[in-house]
Order: sequence, then structure tokens, then C-alpha cells
Amino acid sequence: VSATADLETGFEVYFGDVTDEMPTSFQEGDVVQHLYEDVGDYDVRVVAVSGGNATIEETSIITIANPLLLPVDFESPFQNYEIIAFGNAGAGDVANPATDEVNNSANVGEFSKPSTSEVWAGAFLTLGQPIDLSVLNKVRVKVWSPRAGVPVTLKIENLTDQAVFIENVQSTTSANGWEELTFDFSNAD
Repeated sequence: VSATADLETGFEVYFGDVTDEMPTSFQEGDVVQHLYEDVGDYDVRVVAVSGGNATIEETSIITIANPLLLPVDFESPFQNYEIIAFGNAGAGDVANPATDEVNNSANVGEFSKPSTSEVWAGAFLTLGQPIDLSVLNKVRVKVWSPRAGVPVTLKIENLTDQAVFIENVQSTTSANGWEELTFDFSNAD
């Protein structure tokens, strides 16, 4: 946030995400930054103060959306990597339990499908914008599996119309190690 005003002596900003928020003071020419912990709509109020009692203020609504874009790497502290599991499966973002030359990242997404899961069990991650498959139509995913020959389905689905989707299945080729699977969506419409 930055601001200018005639005859002001300073500014106060309220970012709108804390109850009984104390304002952050700043001067003309300064830029004040704020990190929002959750997605949502927030009223940001900037008040210009003078040497006396006079003030003027402006309030704007800002929307903080899930900024998650490709590639997903589970490394940024500012991204929302919320993986939603369904059908009695388990999912989340965790520390990499088996760092190696294929995947040396500190954090990874985890999916588990125990024997008590439904046949159709899975998990999903919502991106912050649509994927343009006419430009980039191959998706590479680093996968760790306890055994070779495990089918991995990657489904890309329209956020507002789940009847619009495309999916591709690849099988793991190694056991107890990371490998990179490539899902080809070049036949996508």
C-alpha cells in the first residue's frame, strides 16, 4: 500500500483481516506490505491524517485468491497447497521422506489410498487459474511409490463444470524411489 494526499502529515492503513486491528502508520512515498494468511475479500482502509483533527480516508475491497499456479512444487510458504482427499483416501503436503537425485525438494504432496478406500478414491488440488492445454499439453509429475506397476491417474477438471475433464493414466516403473511420469494431454479439446 502507498498513498498520497494534500496537506497530510502521515497515513494509517487497516488491512481488514484482524479484529480490533491497530493501524500500520506510514509516510507519503513509503510502501507498506502485508501478508494475508487466508484467501477471501478484505476491506483495506487508508486514512490520511493531518497535524490537527482533520482526516480523509479511502476503503477498497481486495480479493486474496489461491495464487497456486503451475508448476506446483510445495516449497513456497505463501502458497495454499490444500490437497483435498475423497473416498477415504488421505492427502496433504509433507516434508519429503525420501530425498534423492530425482526429487531433492524439501516438501512434497502426499496421497495414500489404503485398502479401506473406495475404488474411486482420489485427491485434488485447485489451481488459481485455468490451464491452457493448447500451449503446454504435457504435465510431468514426480512420483514415489512402494512398488512398480502402480497406475497413477492425472485428471484435469473444469472448476465450474466437472463434466468437462480429461485424464491420463501412467504406471510407475520403479519401487521405493522417485521417478518422473509424463502425462500427455495433446488430444485435449
